[in-house]
Parts: sequence; C-alpha cells; structure tokens
Amino acid sequence: RLLTMNNLITYIIPTYRGHRTLTECLQSIFCQEGQVDAQIFVVENGHQTKEIKLICDQYPQVRYFFTSIKSRSHARNVLLDKIETPFVAYIDDDVILDQNWSKEGLTNFDSTLT
Repeated sequence: RLLTMNNLITYIIPTYRGHRTLTECLQSIFCQEGQVDAQIFVVENGHQTKEIKLICDQYPQVRYFFTSIKSRSHARNVLLDKIETPFVAYIDDDVILDQNWSKEGLTNFDSTLT
C-alpha cells in the first residue's frame, strides 16, 4: 500500500484548561501541507470544561475524550488502542505547527511518501 499523508498520522492533544490556545493548535494541524485527513484526538484531563468540548464539536474530524486523571502522560497514552495510523504525534494544546511540520517529519521515515 502506498503511504500518503492521508493515512499516516494521528495527533493526540492532551489539554488541561487549554481553551485559550486549542483552536489555534487545531487550525495549525488542519493547515498541514499535503494533508487532507488525519486522526485528531483531544484528551481533556483532570478537569472537564464546556469550552474544550465546544471547540472540538466545531470540527467533525476531531474526537473529544475526557479522563478524570490529571496527567499529561496518561492523557497521551490512554487512547493508544484507538489509533489506526502508523505514526502518532503528541502535541500540547499551545503548540502551533509550521505548515510543513508533518510532511517534513514523515518524509524522513519513507522516501515514497506522496
């Protein structure tokens, strides 16, 4: 199977009261060069707020999860069994990716990537 940007990567974004920065983080994922589709999981941990769920609900490609355990590490790993792609990117909710971030990083793993 030919690997494409569409079936390679899952982004896991742990968040704890990150409603001020999450939208920009998500937008930077959607603007990745060559990427049409990706799995995107937002994991709110420790404290559940309406704001995070409302942000996630604006984007059909984002799946929202909540864990009562306040731990960034736990939030990153709790969804590993749901991943359907060969690569995972853990991104904090205040990170803004350069538009070539995933393309450049994944190209190093497979020179046939299109």
